[in-house]
Amino acid sequence: MDETAVGLKNALIQVFQKDGIESHMKEKLVGFGSDGAAVNTGNISGLAIQLSKFAGRKLYSVHCMPHRMELAVSKSMKDNTFFQQLTTKVNST
Repeated sequence: MDETAVGLKNALIQVFQKDGIESHMKEKLVGFGSDGAAVNTGNISGLAIQLSKFAGRKLYSVHCMPHRMELAVSKSMKDNTFFQQLTTKVNST
């Protein structure tokens, strides 16, 4: 599978076509939520931009809050010795 933004957009459009909803999605799509990865959110050619081109208008692009929280918690725990030891212990059982 092509994991570039264009490849992901093409895969989504194939699913839309298969399910008979391509024109509906093109007309009704207003936003896109993702994990924040560059392939999804890139300002020049990310998936959000590709989907905007598909829809023919700017879409609202949102970085998923649970993913943002996980990134923040992971970063804060990275420098904490107690949590490093706890994580090692949990992962080893």
